[in-house]
Amino acid sequence: MSNRSYITYYISAIVFFAIIIWAILDSGVFLEGHKQLSEPAGLLDYFTHFKQTVKENATAPLSKFLIQLVVIVGATKIFSYLFKKIGQPGVIGEILAGIVLGPSLIGMWFPGYLNFVFPSTSMEDLHLISRLGLILFMFVVGMELNMDHR
Repeated sequence: MSNRSYITYYISAIVFFAIIIWAILDSGVFLEGHKQLSEPAGLLDYFTHFKQTVKENATAPLSKFLIQLVVIVGATKIFSYLFKKIGQPGVIGEILAGIVLGPSLIGMWFPGYLNFVFPSTSMEDLHLISRLGLILFMFVVGMELNMDHR
């Protein structure tokens, strides 16, 4: 494909999805009955409304999972980077990040954090995702195994 056909393809894809998003937003008005929302009076009301909305949304299962994912990936990247800087393998830093995030260290000092980010009700979902990641990792290791170099 030439550059011109790529540009045409990308522009048409953007236009197509923009039309779909516009149609969804336009029909979304009719999905729920019209609710009368009260306008917050001042800056303090905006802040309390924002705080209440974040608190309600942060307790949803998908939100919990995304928060856990961000915390886990962020901590492992930071610890891996720090350990590589001191000449150690990054995987050692990732293991230490798991120990730090768990009940052994941060959970002992900040149990409220541990109960908010990693509640016991969401651990089964996290275990399922971790098993899936381990299966995919072992599959990739098996695919790269060359029996001729034994």
